[in-house]
Amino acid sequence: MSNKVSVEHIGDLMAKLTPRYSVVEGTTTTVCLLQLPNGFVVGKGFSACVDPSNFNEELGRKYALENATEHAKNNYGNLKAIS
Repeated sequence: MSNKVSVEHIGDLMAKLTPRYSVVEGTTTTVCLLQLPNGFVVGKGFSACVDPSNFNEELGRKYALENATEHAKNNYGNLKAIS
């Protein structure tokens, strides 16, 4: 196994992840968990807006996914160890 981390390898691992979304009831907080096929969560992200009148679930999912993706990439060693 190589010691080098390639962008392609990270991309391959990221492609295996399934996002799971939830909006915390009564709030503008959107949560995204990124799971491997075995159910192990390797990334988690959150988004929220200050003004509830500006809440848009689609945008909440977008920003929570971006946050979760960065978390997963920062934990690349975990991804590689369990993939």
